[in-house]
Amino acid sequence: MVELHIEAMWNDEVLTNLSHAMVVARSSGWEVNLTGVDLVVPPGGGNITVPLLHLGNSIQDPWFAKVAEGWPVTLPANGTHVQPFSPASVTLNVIPPNGTEAGDVGTLNLRISNGDGSGSSQHQIPVRMTAEPAISHGVEGVWYVSEEGGMPTAWIRNDGNDLSTVELNLTGLPTGWTMEGTTRMVLAPGEVQGLPMSIVPATDWDGTGRLVTVTVTHPRLDPVDLSIEVREVDVAFASSPVAVGVAGGTASVFLTDGSTVLHTLTEGVDGISIGDEGLR
Repeated sequence: MVELHIEAMWNDEVLTNLSHAMVVARSSGWEVNLTGVDLVVPPGGGNITVPLLHLGNSIQDPWFAKVAEGWPVTLPANGTHVQPFSPASVTLNVIPPNGTEAGDVGTLNLRISNGDGSGSSQHQIPVRMTAEPAISHGVEGVWYVSEEGGMPTAWIRNDGNDLSTVELNLTGLPTGWTMEGTTRMVLAPGEVQGLPMSIVPATDWDGTGRLVTVTVTHPRLDPVDLSIEVREVDVAFASSPVAVGVAGGTASVFLTDGSTVLHTLTEGVDGISIGDEGLR
């Protein structure tokens, strides 16, 4: 409150005195400023710090609450004393929902108010999940090769949350051997694929076993070497024997003699299990 005193004078004579009391009304409000704020969280969740601005003209504690739908978030109940027209901040722990992929954007709906509920305002905070690459691999036995060639029982799985492109480099083939197929694989999150390549031996191969190496290169991960033993058989896999589906289901596998066998899918340690059906 402010007291205002006024004196009206004429020729050094006081004609009248006026007094007026003025009371400054309380204003309340909170603002969120997201300029330059890192609003990206990893797949497993993480913290983001949101800057606040106190728009009120009295010292207040900001109180926080999540409202409406949105990504799961953990936040403090309230902050500490904030001076009038001063900055503050709140740290939120955000966990992307299951099934969220890299680049997906969610919304946090945050309500901020004074302790008595005055100055309440709601703010939408967009958050995005970052890409986190990861791949796994396996070799389910040797690489059987006939005179017509053969495809390996090796596989790669995208364990990351983004589309992954990997390059394959085959080394260790003897002179006269050739590789057929492609050296690039594109895998969606969670997808498993067999190596899309076949090797054809030289016509003078005496059947002696060989060891070859497939180097798997991801643009953001360290290269991985798969060492695979090559053996001679009369009939080998003409299509990839790596099949993914419901346990107990069947998948068709083509053989180098032109025949087709049905492979029963079974669940294994790595999610797939490949047998020797069709080899003879």
